[in-house]
Amino acid sequence: MRVVYIAGLGRSGSTLLARLLGQLPGWVSVGELHNLWRTGAPGGSAEELCGCGRSFAECTFWPPVLATALAGTTAEEAADLAAATSRIRHVPLLAGPWRPKRWSRRLERYADVVGSLYGAAARNGEARVVVDSSKDAGPLWLLTRVPGVDVSVLHLVRDPRGVAHSWGKRLRRSEFVDREVWMPSWGPAETAWRWTYTNLLAEAAGRRLGACRRVRYEDLVADPRGTLAALVRWVDPQAGEGTLPVTGSRARFDRTTHTLAGNPMRFESGPVEIRADDAWRRDLPRTSRGIVTALTWPLLRRYGYPLRVAR
Repeated sequence: MRVVYIAGLGRSGSTLLARLLGQLPGWVSVGELHNLWRTGAPGGSAEELCGCGRSFAECTFWPPVLATALAGTTAEEAADLAAATSRIRHVPLLAGPWRPKRWSRRLERYADVVGSLYGAAARNGEARVVVDSSKDAGPLWLLTRVPGVDVSVLHLVRDPRGVAHSWGKRLRRSEFVDREVWMPSWGPAETAWRWTYTNLLAEAAGRRLGACRRVRYEDLVADPRGTLAALVRWVDPQAGEGTLPVTGSRARFDRTTHTLAGNPMRFESGPVEIRADDAWRRDLPRTSRGIVTALTWPLLRRYGYPLRVAR
């Protein structure tokens, strides 16, 4: 079974990329799968909405997937296993040659749950490729231990100054229907070091898994069809470029996707104009821009971004 894992730091266009891929025949996008246990989906909670716009109790996709994946365990146990084995602090254990026996047993149990989730999602979505836009390094490194999955890593990067500008905003999370919940916000220095270690860990996991392709947000929004076509040829030549949901700079989201968490655009349908979010060039304060550049310049140069940019 093929799994496409979108890795990188949030606010880099992962929801857009996952939605585009989820429109392809034979592909199913599940959104940020690592957030499954937080959403309340295993219990049919209506606290958050699925990408289809319904509560998890009313969704036609997740209940049968969870019934299959959680056979032999409980949602509470799976959530505990996830917290104990797939956080970023567990990467040294996931990557290293030695692990405590008790922790290894818990890792094996959770790896089986994750493998079952992917398998059930593929069957229910009648898909041969599952797209997981979790981004985080912990769940990505966990995939190096999940049996029966063939993982392709899409390492999504964006100019960290644009990422810092986005993380500096206070944004409401639209998937909560009964109360106001706000996304966290970070300052420029915190965003810079998170961007750096997240991308380094994504690179390392991609090397371990043996299949990794870097995608720049700026290239995706400048040439969505060309960028998407190259990715599809790399992952799934069977899909064919004639099935791409993009014409020029316009995407068409006609297929319902049952995504977990992500940007509010996951609820949009029909034609959507793809535009670059480059307001940071004008609005990011000079001091913040300097801090981010100073802390990220080695990877800036590696990923092809200029150290100096015009406003």
